[in-house]
Amino acid sequence: MSECWWLGEEGEALLASLGLAGGTELAAAAARGRVVSTGRQAAAVVLCGEPPLLVKWRRSRPGKRWRTFLRPSPERLEARVALRAAALGIAMPIPLAVVETRRCGMLEGAVLVRRYLPDGRTAAEAFRDVTWREAFHIAARALKEWHGLGFRHGDCWPRNLLLARESVPIGCSRARFVRGGERRDRRRIDDCARLLLGLVRLQPRAVGLEAELLPAYGDDSALLRAVVKRKAHLAARLGSVSGDRPPQVPPFPRLRGMSGVRVVGLRKDARPRRQGRRR
Repeated sequence: MSECWWLGEEGEALLASLGLAGGTELAAAAARGRVVSTGRQAAAVVLCGEPPLLVKWRRSRPGKRWRTFLRPSPERLEARVALRAAALGIAMPIPLAVVETRRCGMLEGAVLVRRYLPDGRTAAEAFRDVTWREAFHIAARALKEWHGLGFRHGDCWPRNLLLARESVPIGCSRARFVRGGERRDRRRIDDCARLLLGLVRLQPRAVGLEAELLPAYGDDSALLRAVVKRKAHLAARLGSVSGDRPPQVPPFPRLRGMSGVRVVGLRKDARPRRQGRRR
């Protein structure tokens, strides 16, 4: 089994000062943390301290590991996205460390460590509140600004938008970067449609108010029509599937720590890859 650590500029020193430099120490801390999200393969906990940290991990399902052959984990992709987005001026928590364990090139487990933002709540939580209209307009304005910078979230459900002092995109391992400006493309339309559909599914009073809510995206009538069409397609595909997460917490990956394993700088890993010429 191979193990690789990608460390941010302050990651190694900060983790060492908190006693989290080794894999066993990180696993023990995660077991004591407060669970904030769970899934079939992934989970996230908050570690109280100064500063508070968010630890996300993933365990690949045995029957699906062949799909991960030589492919970066979602946690590693999310770290790349965070560094590139921060360079554009988007408020995102900078990752401190990413760990991957592999066997024969296939991903067995991955861990992401970053600072936790304690003063924020997700748009999904805000949309259930009585101030859901205000929260939606804040999220929509932030999404328009990100799109103008060339950032496309890729998984823009309300649970992946954090409304704090500044709106923060999270859970964006599928994000893409394009040329900035008021460009109308498929990924921008998809982001807007997911945000609107997420609101409608969480807030029954928003049903039928698309004409009132959509102007928050801007005055591009062609974009608004495309968003409504994409929203209808997503709703039909999702059907009545619940958005609730399963309660079980997957086991933490087996890690050895930074001694005797490969260590790479995160910024080196986050450099944009040159695209090959299409034929």
